[in-house]
Amino acid sequence: MKSMTTSCRTVFRRLAVATVTLCICLWAGLALGQGIDPTHRFAWSENTGWQNFKSTHGEVSVYATHLEGHVWGENIGWIRLGSYTGGGTHTYGNTNQTNFGVNRTGNQLSGYAWGENIGWISFGSSVHHAGVQIDPATGDFSGFAWGENIGWIKFAGTAVDSTAYKVKLADTAPTVTTQAATSVTTSTATGNGNITNLGLPNPTAHGVCWSTTANPTTADSKTDKGAAAATGAFTSSMTGLTAGTTYHYRAYATNTVGTSYGENWEFTTSSTPSPTPHSVLYNGNGNTGGTVPADPNTYAETAMVTVLDNTGNLVKTGSVFAGWNSQTNGGGAQYAPGTTFSMPADNVTLYAQWSSSAVTITPTEKEHAPEATNGQTVTVTAGAGASWTATSNNDWITVTGGASGTGDGTVTYSLDSNDTGSPSMPRTGTISIADKTFIVTQGTYHWQLTQGPGTGCQGEISGGPYFVEAASLAASAPFPDDTAFPWGLIDFKIVNVPSGGTVTLTVTMTSNIPAGSIFYKYDSGTYTPYENVAGLDDGDNLFSITLTDGGAGDQDGQVNGEIVDPGGIGVRGAQPIPTLSEWGMIILACILAGLTLWRMRRQGLV
Repeated sequence: MKSMTTSCRTVFRRLAVATVTLCICLWAGLALGQGIDPTHRFAWSENTGWQNFKSTHGEVSVYATHLEGHVWGENIGWIRLGSYTGGGTHTYGNTNQTNFGVNRTGNQLSGYAWGENIGWISFGSSVHHAGVQIDPATGDFSGFAWGENIGWIKFAGTAVDSTAYKVKLADTAPTVTTQAATSVTTSTATGNGNITNLGLPNPTAHGVCWSTTANPTTADSKTDKGAAAATGAFTSSMTGLTAGTTYHYRAYATNTVGTSYGENWEFTTSSTPSPTPHSVLYNGNGNTGGTVPADPNTYAETAMVTVLDNTGNLVKTGSVFAGWNSQTNGGGAQYAPGTTFSMPADNVTLYAQWSSSAVTITPTEKEHAPEATNGQTVTVTAGAGASWTATSNNDWITVTGGASGTGDGTVTYSLDSNDTGSPSMPRTGTISIADKTFIVTQGTYHWQLTQGPGTGCQGEISGGPYFVEAASLAASAPFPDDTAFPWGLIDFKIVNVPSGGTVTLTVTMTSNIPAGSIFYKYDSGTYTPYENVAGLDDGDNLFSITLTDGGAGDQDGQVNGEIVDPGGIGVRGAQPIPTLSEWGMIILACILAGLTLWRMRRQGLV
């Protein structure tokens, strides 16, 4: 009995020593390796049950090139993943029992583990399976290992298994280093960092943070370059700095585990630059007309300069203006009018650039309905390098896109409504595109004449067609017999008419229309009565007229969706008012007759 007790004590003592030794070895490996997630730590063998990759007395460490540590099998005891315990970089030869282990190449595992009770276990690919892999994004193990005496060991359960097990790397914080700042100016500097280990999962944010005190954090000023999917160096610009100030900064990377920081570095921004002013000069570069723009400002070094437009209307025969360049041949920095650049430590001369390709626009004009509209376009065709601008010349036309461009492009514009419920005249506006003019006409459904003999008269139409022209003209002789035109002629144009369709419009005169009046169509000095008129004899000031595209009432006679209709109301029986010259002739005749009678009396002839 005493011998058995002594023997048991010896066994327990040796087991304790072995356990302590094992823990020490595992801890040394964990110093640089990545551990196993405590929740997801089991693989499954159909013949031997659960394999625990993070047991109480042993744990697996995963390095970039190999695995170390021990796995505990509930029915088979310890499985050693490698004969090496030094961490860092190592490759197992797998040639004998003193040089064996599981290697890692990228995300693929290979090599052999050793079970004290079950022999060799292969983690590499085989005829039936691709071995064991580690997902770099999630840390999940997948696939199968093959035990020579126990069969397959599976690393992730599926719905088919009715299980939810897997082995997964423990989430770890990323590792990042900081390098010295570069490109330091009065207000900016470039921070330099390096993500040396992404951690698990990958970082969701990375960048640099800075402060005037040591060891800044992301609670201070920072940049955020977003997620990171690969290790490596990165740069990030720190802006809004104060001249002549010392700053501390650190690179950082953040994932679900937390935020890691690199070393604390410091830098000092440059002092305020010399106030020595510099000028921006403009050169016509072979222009044949116009004058170069003059910038009256002077600029300190690093000050922002806005490039002037071709305000002096520079021209060059056979060419179009194509912006400015820091070199005469266009080989330097190219600047479009309105762009900006930072003033260097000397004066700058910008040379006009000329393109041999003229700018053309398609279409050159367009008619629009009275309603507000947007998304209207003009196509700009220009030679490579030819710059252009688009500017509205009317407050009801807005350029919404393509206000400037180089080469081919598109100008987009919108129109305000010309249908406010009150009479409004058709209107015409323009957009200047390079040296071309795009004409915009917007119609109306209800106009009121504002000048001419018909001032105050109104016309109205309903439905899709609308007026794009409306004017009052003086009627010209020869007139129909015993007829006058007190309101002159009304000249209008209707568009958007269905092809060959009929349109009826209502006209309101400024006073009641005399009975017996006739509406005449006017064409090339000829007045022709028009029949499709209603309401001339009802004693009020309203009448309606019906016109047909390409037919009755349409002067151009073409079926083209447009109706042109000059005409007016002829009032019968109206006597023309004598002109001043007629009265003069009557008075002159009376005077001459009186003088003749007086002379005859003096001569005794009467």
